[in-house]
Amino acid sequence: MAILLVLLFLFLFSILLSLYPPMEYKYNLFFYYLIAIFLIFTSVVFCSDSPDYEGYLFNYAEIVKNNESFSEISFIGISKITYWMFNDICFLFFIYAIIGVTLKFIAIRQLTNFWFLSIVVYLSCFFMLHEMIQIRAGVATGLLLLCIKPLYERKWKLFILLGICACCFHYSALVIFPLWFLKGNRINKIVWCFPLLFAYSFYLMHLTPMFFLNSLSAITMNNERLDGYIFDLQNADNASVSVFNNAQLIRCGVYLFLLFKSDLIARFNPYIYLLLKIYVIGLSTLVFFASVPVIAFRMSEFFQTVEIILYPLICYAFVNSRIRQLIPICISTIFLFVFYFKFFK
Repeated sequence: MAILLVLLFLFLFSILLSLYPPMEYKYNLFFYYLIAIFLIFTSVVFCSDSPDYEGYLFNYAEIVKNNESFSEISFIGISKITYWMFNDICFLFFIYAIIGVTLKFIAIRQLTNFWFLSIVVYLSCFFMLHEMIQIRAGVATGLLLLCIKPLYERKWKLFILLGICACCFHYSALVIFPLWFLKGNRINKIVWCFPLLFAYSFYLMHLTPMFFLNSLSAITMNNERLDGYIFDLQNADNASVSVFNNAQLIRCGVYLFLLFKSDLIARFNPYIYLLLKIYVIGLSTLVFFASVPVIAFRMSEFFQTVEIILYPLICYAFVNSRIRQLIPICISTIFLFVFYFKFFK
């Protein structure tokens, strides 16, 4: 419960700074990096509160014993360095927190002027998820955010380098590479409504990936290898996917609002089109792969990281409003209570 109080304090402090930022740039920078340092140490001090702590402890022990591991090369390397230098798994969380938090804070400064508002969104659920639970994916999502600028500028060498680095931290980051085919200078509002429309239509008609795999299994006369693969997919994660939960519906509503305000927002932030395209991929994959929870959650959570940059851009849709920052703050507050209630109940 102590970690909840710490994060709630940082959340409220970030809200205060977003509403009443210091007048001088150097003080903005000071508080910005001060929060980053607090977050890094928070993830270390409370690392044992992570629901995946025992799993990391087991994998860490297996790696230092030189047993075979299917973990990413970065996790193996960092685990061995941690063992040789400190022999304490808390330093594993410390190294991952330094990398994950730093990458996200660098990306925020690159992609938006709403630094503290982005931190508010980050603290609403992503910090706990990425820097304490899915620490390997947390670094990969930071690299995803850093990919947006070279993707927009069509700097393919830097984009590929960042993508490869992300894959070294989590294999699911392979999905970064197809993003190269997204164009960042425009968006067709009608066309980009269809991913959500198709995903929900297929879901309601039960045309899910598992439906197609089961149909293929029937055609191939119940092939044992295929049947085993289907069984593994269905039982890889005991969690169920609710595609009509409040958080998902709010996200879909925010996406559609930003989509139809994107031309206005693009005057202030050129990355809006790319962010929206990546975001809707995340929203749609949750629905389309709902029958395979392990894929649905992994892909949607990975792409939805762009919320950290995207949600503060809501402010640009209300240029003349004095309370425009309260909208992303309210949404983030809802997500914070939903996420932490689920986590601590």
